[in-house]
Amino acid sequence: FFASFGMCNVTQNKPPLSSQGSSLPEVEYTATQMLRSPHFWIFFIVFGLSRCNFIFMNSLSKVFGESFITDDHFLTITGAISGIMNGLGRLAWGSLSDLLGMQRTMMLQTGILSFLMFTFYSSKYGGPVMYFVWVCAIIFTSAASFSLLPAAATTFFGYKNNKLKIGLLYVSQGSGALLQGFMMLGWHIVLGWRGVIYMFGFCSLLAFLFSSILHFVLQRVDTERITVLSKFHNRQPYES
Repeated sequence: FFASFGMCNVTQNKPPLSSQGSSLPEVEYTATQMLRSPHFWIFFIVFGLSRCNFIFMNSLSKVFGESFITDDHFLTITGAISGIMNGLGRLAWGSLSDLLGMQRTMMLQTGILSFLMFTFYSSKYGGPVMYFVWVCAIIFTSAASFSLLPAAATTFFGYKNNKLKIGLLYVSQGSGALLQGFMMLGWHIVLGWRGVIYMFGFCSLLAFLFSSILHFVLQRVDTERITVLSKFHNRQPYES
């Protein structure tokens, strides 16, 4: 319920473009134009990298916990509550995006996720309470992509044929799953839990860097290209 509500919060209400903190004009991209846009590939990379952490936590956080927590009942409860945090996270991050804008929210989310992943291994020394808090916090933060991804497709690329655009962006989720599988293939034996968790933390850090590029660099798009696109779609460029 919470997950569905969070998705509706960012896809059904069309916010003013200025509220998203973007200098992009209000033009409708075709699917082909979207695939040629650097914004699309930045979103694709960020969401794919974030997906790696989400899958890792869902599939292997309990295995990691078993290496220093003997209470299987506690680990099961942690997994159940983290599922609730998954739903709440989609709602919370979708609402925060309406307040701060898409790009700022992505930077905040990926920055927090980087910190949590790089410190997750410390829960081995912090004990069950720290493990519980970190698992729930990482799942809560990782859930942002499920709310921000549909909003990114419609806010930056237009509402026409938005289901196709959202579907193309969702391919990044599958790519992230493949990357996560490759990262776990044998590396756990070679690097141990510390090395594996740091690898996923590095994925979060890369996502943060790409989010920063999107906010500080690609926001300054070429004004001549904006004018051409706007005239092509019989619209005026957005005046900031």
